[in-house]
Amino acid sequence: MSWILLTLILAATITVGGFIDNYASDVVFKKRRAESFQATSAIIYAILIAIILIFVGLQNLAWWHIAVFVLAGALDGAGNIPYFKALKFTETTTATILRQTHAIFALVAGFLVLGQNISPLQLVAFIFILGAAVAALLGGNKNRLKLGRNALFLMLFAIFVWVISETIFVLAFNHADGDYLVGPSAIWTPLFWFSVGKGVLSGTLGFGLKSWRVRLKNVWIESPKNLALSVLGAHSIRVGADYLWRYIITIAPIALATAVNNVSRLFLTFGFGLAFSLVWPTFGREKITKKAVLHHLIGVVLAAIGVVLLQIHLN
Repeated sequence: MSWILLTLILAATITVGGFIDNYASDVVFKKRRAESFQATSAIIYAILIAIILIFVGLQNLAWWHIAVFVLAGALDGAGNIPYFKALKFTETTTATILRQTHAIFALVAGFLVLGQNISPLQLVAFIFILGAAVAALLGGNKNRLKLGRNALFLMLFAIFVWVISETIFVLAFNHADGDYLVGPSAIWTPLFWFSVGKGVLSGTLGFGLKSWRVRLKNVWIESPKNLALSVLGAHSIRVGADYLWRYIITIAPIALATAVNNVSRLFLTFGFGLAFSLVWPTFGREKITKKAVLHHLIGVVLAAIGVVLLQIHLN
């Protein structure tokens, strides 16, 4: 299966997860210590670690490869902290708009650290895809861009940390592949150690910090059903997305995969936001305007051209 198709599937999955995150922050946690929501992910990752050990097994790795994969997981989890803090100041659609900068960070990191060169045709495709994001921005609510320093800094910091995590994961995988990792199941060993890093960090912060622990306990007492549903939905999506995304960036240029993923999420978030606004306003809160719809349609066309160009290059 093409990495582009996998990335589109990933984008749709993460989009739904983004709305669940926003719901958890606004409704379940009432914008107070929503980052403590991540503590419950430690339990999910502990279960996954056990499953990998029992049903897949581990391949031998050098200690520094293990250390880097664990660090990548810890950094990915750390990036979720400013992300959830940013959701106190903004909404899902705005956060998705800001994530378009992820592709720029990834392009620089891919070139400087991973030595990934983009061909002229891929660069044209990259520009078309980023142009799609710009088209959507021009048609959006201008007030969304007036976020204030808090949301802007927190989102950019989260993105920067995520890019570092992704870059060092790919770097370690590329060095280990061929020397240690063999066979189609080779990706599971890096994912195991990634899960260790992310699970340990989430558990340490979530249950170690009193303010997080108390808030999580209070939310459980106030609305156990909403918390349980949010945990089940969000973490199921996040874990699947974590694994699929790290597989994608080991087979595709990180900048191109990031651009396709983020711009797809931008349009899917807009579409889902419209749908949720009509049937479930707590989730959506999207204002429907002719200008926004027109600009998003233009963006979809530009994104489609970019993806087609990438597919032509692959063929």
